[in-house]
Formats: sequence, C-alpha cells, structure tokens
Amino acid sequence: MTQESQSEQVVAVEHMTRFTCTGAECEDNCCHSWAINLDRTSYDNLKRTMSRDESGAALFEKAIEHVPEPTPAKVARFKLREDGTCYFLDGGWCAIQNKYGAQALTPVCLSFPRISCILDGQPIAWGLLSCPVVTRMYFKAKTPLELATLQRKNKKQVYVPGRRSAG
Repeated sequence: MTQESQSEQVVAVEHMTRFTCTGAECEDNCCHSWAINLDRTSYDNLKRTMSRDESGAALFEKAIEHVPEPTPAKVARFKLREDGTCYFLDGGWCAIQNKYGAQALTPVCLSFPRISCILDGQPIAWGLLSCPVVTRMYFKAKTPLELATLQRKNKKQVYVPGRRSAG
C-alpha cells in the first residue's frame, strides 16, 4: 500500500462536516477575483477531461491561459471575465463540477473553503471565514465549536465530504 492510499486521521472542526456550498444563493460567490494557477498535473488532467467533448474543449481554450514563464508548479491559470468572475462560473455554480464532477476540479477549487495544516505532526482542518456559509456556521451555531476525528483516505482527499445544495 502506498502512502497516498493509506488512511489518515484528521482533526477537524465538527461544524465543517455539515458544510454545504450554497452556490447561486450565496451572497458573496467565491468564484471571482482569484488567481487560480494550474500546475502541470492539474492542467493536463483538466485539459484531458474537458477535451472529451467539443463544448468542453472550447471552454477550456477560452478560460485557460498559459503563463509567460512556466514552472512545473505554474504552467497556466484561469482567465477571469471583465467583471472579475471565473469563466467556469455558470448560474452561480462551477461548470467544471457540474459537467465533469468534483474529481475534475483543481486543488484550490476542490478544497475551498476548507483549509488544513500540520500541528505537532497532526493534520488539523477547519473552514475559512471568507466563506459566508462557514462564517454563519461558526458564529451563529447553537452548539459550541468542537473538534472531530475523521478518516481521510489519502493526502489528496479533502478532509470533509463538502456537499453542494441542489441548484
């Protein structure tokens, strides 16, 4: 068994196990004003996935630009529309996720608003307050913030099963 496939315990803020993205209903959609860079692996995976159909290939060409001085960690980035929103934002939801599933998302898009760090060798995870849903969960909760120990299948897995509401 490789290290990537080994299960790992993660300590997380329990409220985040109930996180649900509200997408089109959100008062401050997160799909704007971000510099989403793509490493070589993310770029190749997204291009391969979206190239399966003509509309996906056309959107990929329109929404992705190569960086002037590429490195393995940064070969391309998402373009933004004139209003600062992501080209993949469609009706308040991500067109990549809607059409190809969460496995096609870049690491940044897949994990936000979740974040984690290592503290004394233990993965610790929580939600960023830049997301209005997370802010409400933390500050308007009727129960105290508690930590929960969760199992993560591998180091690439987002620490909680982030769901999205029906849209």
